[in-house]
Amino acid sequence: HTSVFIQKIITIAEWGQPPHHYKHFSSSFDIPVYNYFDYIQAWNQAFLFQNIEDRPSWFFCFDKTFNTKQTIPYWFIDWWTFYGSNQDILPPSTEEALFTFTNNTKETP
Repeated sequence: HTSVFIQKIITIAEWGQPPHHYKHFSSSFDIPVYNYFDYIQAWNQAFLFQNIEDRPSWFFCFDKTFNTKQTIPYWFIDWWTFYGSNQDILPPSTEEALFTFTNNTKETP
């Protein structure tokens, strides 16, 4: 598998300019610019790569430097719900802990 450590998720407010305005890549690419919508789309497409064995495997986790108090954009929550953790692979002890956590945690709007 390949490990992905999420350090930060950029919100539209942190983008620093209107979301449709372009920024330039720091390295050269065929298309030298991107906007906030491209950034979101990259999350949806970047990890769909098929490896040689035709079995892509990604391990996503939040890096220890991730600010747990940061605002998480709704588009990322949708992405995580679709691509994120899969309970089918959890060992029974972890599944039990997750069950306990979800039953004792209140959702906040």
